[in-house]
Formats: sequence, structure tokens, C-alpha cells
Amino acid sequence: MTCWQLSRKLAVAAGIAISGLGVHAQTAVDRLQPLVGTSARRLAVAERVALAKWDSRVEVEDEAREAQVIHSAVQYGTSKGLNERQIVKIFTAQIEANKLVQYSLLPDWRRNGRAPKHESVDVTAIRQELDRLQTDLIEGSLSNRCRQRRRKIS
Repeated sequence: MTCWQLSRKLAVAAGIAISGLGVHAQTAVDRLQPLVGTSARRLAVAERVALAKWDSRVEVEDEAREAQVIHSAVQYGTSKGLNERQIVKIFTAQIEANKLVQYSLLPDWRRNGRAPKHESVDVTAIRQELDRLQTDLIEGSLSNRCRQRRRKIS
């Protein structure tokens, strides 16, 4: 896969990932920037996740882990006053975008008979990073919601 093809797939995946953010079209781009940045950082982890799955020879789909991530996000988000349905939508989109990247990388590695050279991938460290980014996305969504409410009041 060429850099251009990967960039295009990442752009599509980023679009999918942020589509769940529920921000209205008239919202200024700069208000979305923190959420888009966090979403992009979360998506950037996808290659390391793919490498970990390649090394351990496990499938991309991991329904138990996905349910755990969404459950954790819902618990934290609703404790902050966010809408459960919106949280599920955001994190489902994030997970699907991450899987899209994994599904785009793994077939190339299979055709080549190997993944790119890399150091051992620490799955625990990846999960901790994803958990931090999950918190950042929820906090960013909360911040964005507060800004929207202040605009409506003024």
C-alpha cells in the first residue's frame, strides 16, 4: 500500500471516527479542533494495534474488548452528564475507524508474509493510551456541549 493510499484510508477513517461527535454544521472549525485532534491521536494508535494483533495472530474483531471500551466510556460519560446514546455512537465510530485501519494494513502484511520491522508491541500500554484518549474524548465532548449551551443562552 502506498503512502497516498494509506493517507486516504486514514482520512476516511478519521471522518468516520468524528462522525459520531454530533456537532452541528454551523459550529466553528476551531471549536472542533480539540475533538478532531484527539480522535486523530486515537486513530493513530491503530497501526500499533494491528501490529500487536499480527504478532499474537488474533483477529481484528474483539467483541468483548469493544463492549468493555463502550461500557467504560458510557459509565464515565454519563457520570459527567453526557447522553449515553451519544457516547455509544462516538465510541462505536472510533472503534470502527480503528478496525478499518487494521483491515487495510493486515492484508498487505499477509501478502508480503511479514509486517514492517517493529519492536514488540505492549498491548497493556496501548490499552492504557486508548483509555487516556477515551477520557480526553469524553472531556472534549463535555467541553463542546458546554460551549454550545452557552451560545444558546447568550
